[in-house]
Amino acid sequence: MNSTATASTPLRRLSDEQLATVLADLERRFDALDDACWPAVNMVRDELLTEILAARLEIARRRA
Repeated sequence: MNSTATASTPLRRLSDEQLATVLADLERRFDALDDACWPAVNMVRDELLTEILAARLEIARRRA
């Protein structure tokens, strides 16, 4: 079952088998997206944390 069908079909109307298929498909798609995006997310996160720490150190230095 494709995502277009699931978007227009309320989950309550699906059979148990259809719901299991939809869930498996969603989980596969989520895992693929997660695997593809996390390296970039972690890189940006690390850069932001570095900048946050630098700003905090500068504030502490000025207060000392």
